[in-house]
Amino acid sequence: MAINLSSLFNNQNINPNPKAEVNGEGNKAQTNNLSNEINNLKEVITSDITKNSGITMLKNMLVGDTFTGKITNINNNAISILLNSNTTINATLKGDVSLTRGSVVTFMVEDNNNGQIQIKPLTKDVQADAVVNKALEAANLPVNEKNINIVKELLNLNMPINAKQITELAKQWARYPDTNINTLANLNRLNIPINKENIGQFEAYKQFDAKLEKSLEKFESNLIEDLNTILNESDNNKGQTSKTTNTTDTNFSNIENPEIIKSNPETQASKMLKSVVNNLYNDPTNEIKQKPIKELIDKKDIEALINTVDNKELKAELKKGDVNIKDFFTKLLENGNLNKDDLSKLINHKGFKELFHEMINETMKLSPREFQESEEQIKNFYKRIKKNIEGIENETKENITPNFNKTVTSIKENINFMNELNKNLLFMQMPIKFSDSEGNGELYVFTNKKNVAYDPDNITALLHLDMEHLGPVDIFVKLTNGTNLNTNFVLESDEMLDFVYSNIDKLEKRLSDLGYETHFEMKVSTPDDEPFDFVRDFIEKDVNKDNSFGQYIFDIKA
Repeated sequence: MAINLSSLFNNQNINPNPKAEVNGEGNKAQTNNLSNEINNLKEVITSDITKNSGITMLKNMLVGDTFTGKITNINNNAISILLNSNTTINATLKGDVSLTRGSVVTFMVEDNNNGQIQIKPLTKDVQADAVVNKALEAANLPVNEKNINIVKELLNLNMPINAKQITELAKQWARYPDTNINTLANLNRLNIPINKENIGQFEAYKQFDAKLEKSLEKFESNLIEDLNTILNESDNNKGQTSKTTNTTDTNFSNIENPEIIKSNPETQASKMLKSVVNNLYNDPTNEIKQKPIKELIDKKDIEALINTVDNKELKAELKKGDVNIKDFFTKLLENGNLNKDDLSKLINHKGFKELFHEMINETMKLSPREFQESEEQIKNFYKRIKKNIEGIENETKENITPNFNKTVTSIKENINFMNELNKNLLFMQMPIKFSDSEGNGELYVFTNKKNVAYDPDNITALLHLDMEHLGPVDIFVKLTNGTNLNTNFVLESDEMLDFVYSNIDKLEKRLSDLGYETHFEMKVSTPDDEPFDFVRDFIEKDVNKDNSFGQYIFDIKA
């Protein structure tokens, strides 16, 4: 475009010395006109340069080249795109494509013939292929299947794509080759240490196979199995020399094979059981409301226990039925005068197993009271379990079997993983004990705590409960403005829906007393309901994957 500078000033009387003008008003008007014309000139020149830059850039592009920009205008197939360089280009869209103004999209040149440019938007999959190659080239890494999968996973999770990140993930994958790359990438995204334990827990959570309640059940059954193994061990060792039968005070340094030298089996079993009981009740801050045995097991089982124990004081208390679980186990083990047969009969007795289960409930599960009191109570609960488990692990390691060791280790690793997870997200498992039942709960809060948009007064969450009588229950909660609470119950059957509905007024009153305005909805789950996915619906909840078109950015400098 030719610009005639002189034509802009036609018929303008420009006085080089405005102060000499006699008519002040006229001078002021002329000066303003001049300023306006100069600004118009700047806009014309800038617009022309910008337009020419865009045309030049497009003309220099080859078929297959790509560029990214923001759509500023779209009319049928004619489109205007603003680039990062503040350059606007005009082109023609090829094909019938649905795009919206304001979207940032990556395009590819389809045809460039005599300045007539045809372009088409690229889907994320197509963009990814191009970006993967550029990212690996920038990182000086070979383009192979493993590196391609790493970069694609980083793109999928909107993570930075740079040489350091790609190289680190490649090293981790080489160290743990059987691990899903999505697991490694998500652990990195959440700043959770990459080790065998955290990888195992993440995979277990994906499969919903990391429930604390289930681990506590295994803890019980495996301990009983271990005690039986210890008591039966002597039957398998009868062929050994007499000096191995009772070696409590033996100097192992003088024995050729000290591994086979153990104290008598009833002493070992009693010591192991005593260690468990002492560690479970070792927290003075845990105020346990203990019920008497007569409220926990039936009279016939109590009579059977009386015939088994050899402690006169304990026999008398059992007859009354007033002794609690802690005192029962403490007095049962304090004298150590149970022989192998009696101890074996005792630990396999139905009443004993029921009391042992109640001991786990008392010491390793949360009560509704602890939920209501404070967040600190829940933190103390996890600390208590970890401390109990570590104490048992340390004191029973001489007799512990692989199964029991695996269960104890799994509980400890589960709590450690939850602690790491809660540095970014809000999640907790809740093994629950009620007055006449028990269950397991999982709370998922769908907000990343490190997100700048995190607002504790506006949150959404899912509470999943597996209850003894109600069965599985999903409760979706949405809190807005700190007090408006919308709750949606998803129940297993019509009977459960009727039961919850008939009691919902009690929940509403409690929440109202706490200052919440409530709204409840209920439905029965159907086979068409999409099941909750730990990774998709929780871990990756903050990752935007909805847009089929988009822009991938990778940091070449990094």
